[in-house]
Amino acid sequence: MGSNTAEDTPSNYALSGEMELEVGLKFLNRETAMLAVKNYNIRRGAEYKVVESDQARYVCRCKQFGDQCRWSVRVAKTRAYRFWKVWHAKQKATAKIYGDWDESYDQLRRYFNALQAFIPGTIVDLQTHPNYVGNILDRQSVVFHQVFWSFPSCVEAFRHCKPLVSVDGMHLYGKYAGTLLMGIAQDGNNNILPIAFAIVKRENTDS
Repeated sequence: MGSNTAEDTPSNYALSGEMELEVGLKFLNRETAMLAVKNYNIRRGAEYKVVESDQARYVCRCKQFGDQCRWSVRVAKTRAYRFWKVWHAKQKATAKIYGDWDESYDQLRRYFNALQAFIPGTIVDLQTHPNYVGNILDRQSVVFHQVFWSFPSCVEAFRHCKPLVSVDGMHLYGKYAGTLLMGIAQDGNNNILPIAFAIVKRENTDS
């Protein structure tokens, strides 16, 4: 009988795509890794293309890769083990430049305060929940719930649009997921104008 070490064991990754791809994930074979990447992108509503694929590696990236999107995944077969590792390049680079997910959420209130200070008339409604650690209230922190904002230029422009607002949503991917909602209007020439924005947990009637 043989024994498996932690290095030899595939990661416990749900192929439904509900988990975040992370550096160092291991898969039993190439097909399992490809399925995980596919399902992950289906969940986040993103299109990607394969740029390199052979028996030793599998590389794909966002179809709009460049200035608009830096998302990419590299899967490579290790020398020592018959498993596959995933490098989530975007998450690693973003954390290095902007900080991790928690740090980014910590900066939200400061960011919106800056918007209101430098763009007078900006409307912001940032909502949070109390933060409980077990049954104890942590008075030093709060939990992000949702936020709505609109710029004064958008409010003014809507006065010249058709009196109809559509709502479109885009899934956010990452540690905390969520949905970005946009209120959209049309002017007399049928040009699309975003007039309001919101980040919510999911796209539903309450949101």
